[in-house]
Amino acid sequence: IAAAKGNNGYGITGVCPDCKIISTPYTLTYNALLDLANAGVKVINMSWAYMFQDDETYSTGFVLSQQEIINEIHEMGVVLVAAAGNVNSYSASAPGYLRYGYPASYDHVISVSSVNSKNKNFTDELTGPIPTFGMVSWYNEDLISPTGAMNYNGNLYTSFYEGHTTNSRVDICAPGFQAPIYSWYLLGCPNILGDGTSGSAPFVSGTVALMQSLNSCLFPDEIEDVLQLSSKNIESNPYNSYFIGRIGSGKLETGDSVEFVDEMMMSNGNALIDGQDFWRFNFDLQHINNKLTISNQTFRDSNTSNFVAKNAIEVVENSDFKPNANGFIDLKIDSELLICPPTSQSEKQVKTKIEKSKLVSNTVKLFPNPNKGKFSIKIQGYTVDNLNITIYDQFGRLIFNTITNENDIEIDQQNLPTGIYVVKLLSNTINQSLKFIKD
Repeated sequence: IAAAKGNNGYGITGVCPDCKIISTPYTLTYNALLDLANAGVKVINMSWAYMFQDDETYSTGFVLSQQEIINEIHEMGVVLVAAAGNVNSYSASAPGYLRYGYPASYDHVISVSSVNSKNKNFTDELTGPIPTFGMVSWYNEDLISPTGAMNYNGNLYTSFYEGHTTNSRVDICAPGFQAPIYSWYLLGCPNILGDGTSGSAPFVSGTVALMQSLNSCLFPDEIEDVLQLSSKNIESNPYNSYFIGRIGSGKLETGDSVEFVDEMMMSNGNALIDGQDFWRFNFDLQHINNKLTISNQTFRDSNTSNFVAKNAIEVVENSDFKPNANGFIDLKIDSELLICPPTSQSEKQVKTKIEKSKLVSNTVKLFPNPNKGKFSIKIQGYTVDNLNITIYDQFGRLIFNTITNENDIEIDQQNLPTGIYVVKLLSNTINQSLKFIKD
């Protein structure tokens, strides 16, 4: 799926047919992932998931040593992509609990769930006989549930919740229902399609490789931002309403993601953000070489967005910015902005290392996370002067405020209820939002 060769009369063509694949023995150890990164791999596809049941604290199944290895790989500039899982997310034995798959649910991993790969409209199903087993089938456009998005009861269609894993840590969806599987073509069965997030993840991994082939200077966080900014909004589909907040930014649009990267690089480019509604996620794109256009677009609630373009930012056609106390949108023009040019590979590598060293040296870290309400904030590479620190709960209520001039800060709020909190750091040199989990 990610990189099958094309134009050879054999099988099907992958997303990035000129990409190279490196494999390791099937050990599923995190040190093996680190070995791949040290070998020069730029994208790691992880089509496996160990599933755990949790109440959105992400504490069950979380292993600190594994997260630390992933952090190290991330800082090396490697993009990690993982399957969210194939089990029903909704637990009958523990109502209110979801299932989370690892490694997909770790920080710095792009978690991929599945969406229908067909483009048939829902209304097409209603013109014929009632589907088998009383359900609308999975052949509908952009639907999440793989065994029927709606349960038919008389004339009423109600949500049918079985399906692949969806949760608040999913970042994006890709084809995973009735999707073409390469191995079936090799066996001479081109009409047999397959389901599963193990097949969804390599659609994203192949797209990432295409993006990197255009611009090898993109940081992993920038790649994830572009994937999400160029994705298709599927929360607006009324038949996906039950899954709002659990299906990431939307449906993968490979062509739009690659085009966005291309437009970001060109001196006369125009990178376009269009037709989405972001009420969460944190975006930070500071390497747009000419112009950014925001069209028919909403940024609201706890979304944070920081966009920097060299020459122009244009906001047009029904766009709206409505952040709450946890969100913000910053638009900046910087005529001195530096873009890594598409020169020789050796020059690319040198410039990439320089940029990454800047990224590592200018950091704001909160640890441990999750915690018991007592944690540290470590600031590197920034001048700390009258830094305002505020903590908000998930409803946007202010629960803590202080001002400091220190780079190493200790916070003790052990009386906080269990939940997710946002820490905002604001000064003349720092504008950061961090999340932590109080368990």
